[in-house]
Amino acid sequence: KQKTAYEIKECDGVQTCALPIYAMLIASAFLFTALVARAIARALLRREIVEIVTTPAESTQFHPGKTPEIAGVVVDLRDGLGIPREQTDIDTDALQLCEATLESGAGALLHCLDTSKTGLSGISRGAARAVMRAAPARTIVLVDASEGRVYPNEVKRDLAHGMMVLVTGSLFIGGPPFSAALLVPDAMVEAIAESAPDEHIEAPIARFDAPRALRSRLAPNAGALANPGLGLRWTAALRELEDYLAIDETLRRDILETFSRKARSMASRYAFLSVEPLPLDDLDDPLRESIVTLVPLTPGGPRKPIEYAAGLRAALAAPCPGFEGDARCHVGRPITVGDRVALPLSASAPMVREVSRRLDMGLGFDRAMSPVFRDLGRSEEHTSELQSHSFISYAV
Repeated sequence: KQKTAYEIKECDGVQTCALPIYAMLIASAFLFTALVARAIARALLRREIVEIVTTPAESTQFHPGKTPEIAGVVVDLRDGLGIPREQTDIDTDALQLCEATLESGAGALLHCLDTSKTGLSGISRGAARAVMRAAPARTIVLVDASEGRVYPNEVKRDLAHGMMVLVTGSLFIGGPPFSAALLVPDAMVEAIAESAPDEHIEAPIARFDAPRALRSRLAPNAGALANPGLGLRWTAALRELEDYLAIDETLRRDILETFSRKARSMASRYAFLSVEPLPLDDLDDPLRESIVTLVPLTPGGPRKPIEYAAGLRAALAAPCPGFEGDARCHVGRPITVGDRVALPLSASAPMVREVSRRLDMGLGFDRAMSPVFRDLGRSEEHTSELQSHSFISYAV
């Protein structure tokens, strides 16, 4: 990238480019990006590290490190009963852990979870920036935006503030699976190059999957120059994202808000389902609201809650007979939250795009939305839990 080609602007008080300068490393799995992020942290901090993460079960399987160089601690998103905690309490716990880490002389690798699998937020960006200001030489922040429910300007601000950002081309964006990427601020890349670290990782990363400045550090023994499959998956994912962002922002919000409102309304009619309320701090964020967290109320019997939820998910995922729609909603895998199990039901960028396409064909808003919640109305006719797959229809 030509640094001189960008106009310098103010971004939350930080001088940055209109498009922040960054390097991108692509990988086929989140695990590999985690290894790279830790390698970068070790190279820059040059001391023992405490990795501070939020509840791994609700993030992208980003479990805290367990190596001689990296110790891991967890900040809980929920209390012991599975009830979401207040944002201020989460931030307080994270700040206290960071303070104790820094006082011990260690460095902090702080995870800032943008959106969890159930629509919650982890450590806030404000709290993360406060830690960075207090100890910039001993703190590295990794923003986990892998759900894809993040606004482009937020990613720009994160990079401008010197944070690494983890993204993916699947999930909300709707691209192929196995497409992860780690965005690294350019200043951080330069610092690694200047420090000449002896940091290598053992991961199946092709040489051109890593930015040029980091190839000798992160892919010194790469067996291949490039991974064409990974490149094709990201090409498809970026096309999905471009089509989504080309839709008017107000229309995108309207579609996601309508999905959330209708799905919550219909789910609340069932005695065997509980709908988790929206977090108070997310009421104005349709991207997070488009994750509707269902909590099945397990009946008496021999089956464990996780088994019951898995069976209910299979029923929800089964296509309705005769359905010929293109709505792409997704029922996620069961997640244990306290003594309960949650099923996240979420909208996707391709779903929004298809509604927009129908509007462009001249259909009214309700007609354009009809494939998304057509079978929500039919579900009222069902009397059996196993017939509740008509609750929502989506393409597998």
